[in-house]
Amino acid sequence: MYQRVNKKLSVDPSQAEVQALVIAALDDVTTSVDKLGKNYYVTNQNRQVQLAINSFNYRLVTVVRVTE
Repeated sequence: MYQRVNKKLSVDPSQAEVQALVIAALDDVTTSVDKLGKNYYVTNQNRQVQLAINSFNYRLVTVVRVTE
């Protein structure tokens, strides 16, 4: 999973840094959450990331950069 995050973000953070990014994005009050199909899409404009989280088992599917 961490390799996919590293590839999508085009950086090479450690596992702890990826976990900190996810927790910080989820804790931020400016984060928006949308449910589309089987996934939750958690978007944080401050950190410029969008997390895709499976709605059945709550596992992180992927992370992508948001440029808007």
